[in-house]
Order: sequence, then C-alpha cells, then structure tokens
Amino acid sequence: MKVIDANTFVNSFKIKPDKSVSFLLGAGASVSSNIPSGGQMVWDFKRTLYCTDNNIRTSLYGDLSKENVQKEIQSYFDGRGGYPELWSPEEYSFYFEKCYPSRSDREYYIRNKVRDIKPSLGYLCMGELIVNGKIDLVSTTNFDDLVQAGVHSINPGFSIKTISSAVNNSVGFALNEGFPNIIKLHGDYLFDKLKNTESELQKLEDKIAGIWKTSIKQNGLIVIGYAGNDNSVMSVLEGLINEDGIKKGVYWCKPRGSNLSIRACKFMENACNVNEQSAVVEIDGFDDLMYSLYLAMNLENSNIDELWKGNDKKQEILYDAIGRHTASAITNALPAIQFPRKCYVFSSNITTWKELRSITNKSCVAILHKGKVWALGSKNGILEAFADKNISYIEEMDIPIYMMKLEHSDVIGMFYEIIENNLLSKVLSSFGKNKYFDRNSRRLRNGYFVYDAIKIALSFVKDNVVMNLLPTVHVLKSDGSQLDRFAYQNIVNNEMSTLYNKQMNEKVEIWVQKLSKNRKLIFELGNAILEFSTQRIRFAGTGSIDKCYQAKETELAFDYENDSCIAVNQLKGLIMDH
Repeated sequence: MKVIDANTFVNSFKIKPDKSVSFLLGAGASVSSNIPSGGQMVWDFKRTLYCTDNNIRTSLYGDLSKENVQKEIQSYFDGRGGYPELWSPEEYSFYFEKCYPSRSDREYYIRNKVRDIKPSLGYLCMGELIVNGKIDLVSTTNFDDLVQAGVHSINPGFSIKTISSAVNNSVGFALNEGFPNIIKLHGDYLFDKLKNTESELQKLEDKIAGIWKTSIKQNGLIVIGYAGNDNSVMSVLEGLINEDGIKKGVYWCKPRGSNLSIRACKFMENACNVNEQSAVVEIDGFDDLMYSLYLAMNLENSNIDELWKGNDKKQEILYDAIGRHTASAITNALPAIQFPRKCYVFSSNITTWKELRSITNKSCVAILHKGKVWALGSKNGILEAFADKNISYIEEMDIPIYMMKLEHSDVIGMFYEIIENNLLSKVLSSFGKNKYFDRNSRRLRNGYFVYDAIKIALSFVKDNVVMNLLPTVHVLKSDGSQLDRFAYQNIVNNEMSTLYNKQMNEKVEIWVQKLSKNRKLIFELGNAILEFSTQRIRFAGTGSIDKCYQAKETELAFDYENDSCIAVNQLKGLIMDH
C-alpha cells in the first residue's frame, strides 16, 4: 500500500485536468466546523442513556474525551449484555436508535447539531475550487449543508445541485447539465426522510447508488474524514475497484500518525494493487489540506487568507541549548489501596435521615437512597441496629460509580464516618467538619493552648478514592473553652504563616505516620475497609526542549471609526485616542 505526504498529493492535484477527481467527505471533515463526528455522537448517546438510567445529570460527564469518563460509561453497558462491542461499526446505529427510538426525535437531534453552523476554512477553500471549475462533484455521508454553505459564501448566486433520496425526484437528475453536484449518500436532515438507522445505512437506494457509481467510475476519488465503517458506501467502492473502476485512482486521506480502519486498509491495499495512482495521503487536517489545494491553484480570496492567518499566528523560535530538564512535584494526596465497592441494601420503615442517624451504631453507617437503606459495616451490627425497623431481606450490591462521583456523595460521606469512628478511638479529638487534633501535642502560646491538627478531604478521581491531608492547628483557652472566631483565626494564621513547603511537607509525613498503624493507613468498620497508601502522589518528568512558540500579543482597538488607533498596551492606546 502506497503512502504519500500531503505536498506530493497537492502537486499531483494541481496538474490533473479540471473535474477529473471528486471528493467523498465523512464526518471528520466537519469537525472543525464544530459538528461532532460519528464517534463523538456515539459517546453522547451512551452518556444520555447512562445518565437517564441512573437518574443523574449529564453535566457530571461534561468532557467525553476523558479516558476515565469513557471507561465508567462503557463498563455500565458491558455489564448489561446485548450491546455492541466497543468501537464496533454497529455502535452508531444501535445507540442512536436505543437513545431515540422515534425517527422524528433522531431528526431533531441531527437538526440541532447542524443548525446555524458556519463553514470552516476547508469548506470555503472547497467552495473556491467548485466555483472556479476545478471540481464539480462532492459526495458526502454527512447530514450538514457545509458544502453548499462554502460555495454560497464565495458566490451567493452560484448554482449547485443536491442529489439525495430525501429530495423529491432528485434521483432523476442527470449529473452533467452544466452544474456542480452534491450527492448526499445518507439523506438530508432538512427533509422528512432522514436516513440514520442501521437498516437504512446498510443499503443505498438503487438510484442513488447508480448515480454515484457512474459519476466516480471513470475519474479519481479523494476521500477525507471518512472512516469506512458503513457497508452501503464501502460496498460500492469495493465493487468498483474489483471492476477496475475509479480509473484515476483513490486518494484516501488520513490524519498524520493515525491508522485506517481494518476495512478501509484492506480496500486501499487492493486499490493500490490495481491502480498505481492510488495512495494513502497523510495530512494534518481537512482545513490544512484544502487551503494547500486552494494555494496550489493560485486562487485568491481575502476572507480565506485572513482566516488562515488567524489559524497561523504562532511564530516558531528555536533555542539551541536549553538542554534536558527534570521536574517533580509532591502532593498531599494519598491514593486508596482498597475501598468498599459493595453495600448492604434493604428496605425498612425509616423515611427520614434524622431517624436513620438516631439508630446507627458503632458497628455500621448508613444512608437513604431511592427509598432504601444502604449500609456499610458489620452485618450483625446492621441487624441489631435495625431490629425493630421492619427490614426486608438484606442484599449485598455493587456501589454504582456515579454515586461516588456526585459532588456531595452520600457514599463518600459514609467513608468519612468510617474514618472518624477509627480516629476518635485513638487519642484524637474532632473539631469542625472532618477536622481532628492531637491532645498530646498541646503547647502554650500567649496564654492559649495550641494543638497540631489535620483536615481530611476525600475525593473520587479516576475511579479511585483519594485522601488529602491538610495540616493545621487548633486553639483553645487555658480552661479548655472556645475562643471567639476572630481571635481563633488570628492565632491560626500566625502559626501557619511561618510554615513553608519544607515544613508543611514534614508535617504531612508526621500525620501520615500518626494516622497509620503497623505502617498501614487503614480504617475498618466490620467488613468495610478503607486503606490508603502511605506514599503520596507524585508527579515527575524529564525531557528536552528544542523549540517553543511565541504568539503575537492581542491588539486592542480604541476608536471604532479610526482603524489606526490600535495598541497592545492599554495606557498607550488611551493616550493615542486623545
């Protein structure tokens, strides 16, 4: 399989006869226009289903590109059975239909994704190529109208035809009537017949397939942003290659450093074997490639050139001898080695948190969730505490990950209670929420007793519980009574303000040892165990720098009528304006 770089492809494109190649665009071509790709929409469908099933806000999973977010959501579906395998071609159609069974709802979804979207730089460059006669056919699997928008941004009155099974009688149009053509292979979101389910994706209507097949058979084809996952389009392409079609070669563009799908890779191996012009083209992106083609054809458009400048304001500066560097940072965070992943769950006649708090004992902690009691600790202790509360059969259930990710998680609250039960059984005393002080550390300061103290904070990060330790002090009057708030905070500030990184680091280590038993930082309640590493989380790195980039400082306009009143410094600009 032949692989060429973008420059080689651009030079070849420039000398090809006009209208001798066409484009096939997939979702990847529209990403820079802020339209999600098919893969991004799959994760959106999964998130919606997961959050709806578990009655939680989708805003908790805002960044779907994060590995831990994808892992949590995917594990939910993997555990249920009957769902497509991760990354399989069937995911898009399956999850779209599962999330929105109604065709009209699917239309609304697509319409909302592509409404009022402006064409990116790449589509504007494509518009120039179409308007100037270099290309006259673009096929697309996308539902958006970015190709038309790109053309009409260049020339609002330019005629271009759309051929789609969603446009009445459009399948009867001939391709060579003197107008450029757009072939919509999956229908058009503006009309009722939106083609977006598995059965629809698997078979192009015969007339559309025939038109597309005829139009690309004798010429070349440039594929951009298309993964090659749906059978309908790939079957036509594979059939043409087997028939020695697409005479002027297939150029399948892929992002530099990425891999083609298995089917696309097999197709291109075959295409390269039967036609020496065919090649895989490594590109930086749709916009970059289209701008290079636009320049190669010596086209000029001030709007396009300004857009490119806006994308290319970085100026490279080379440094010869920065050399290697190392850096490390130590935190006050201790990752959990183990934490409770199951809960005792049962029904009872308890309906309020106040009542629940009044009956839990030192052998269990509990919360109310969806009308049931969720408890951690000793099963015998639970039976004893809830003996007269008409409880049902006690089940042991997995704790859903989302319950620990909530901002004010009740499950994490139970972990706090387990820690507190353990700490208070030692020589520590509590003050405030999740704050503890060591009575054996008492020292006299200006007539007040000052104690070493620690604040504990739990968080759930990347599917694990993390305990953060923040050393502080606690202050009491000599008779053991409380100070007023202002005097208390003043003494605490004076004590802590003299501690710098080294001293704080030492205090954290002292508290780690103080909270540990037999070199283990462990908190237990029945069969519920929280154990944390005594080694704090560290970040370290080593590398070398041989270049960096400098961006131009933002210019400010100080007069909307006089374009010369521009400066990067506010004071200079104000002086200039006067």
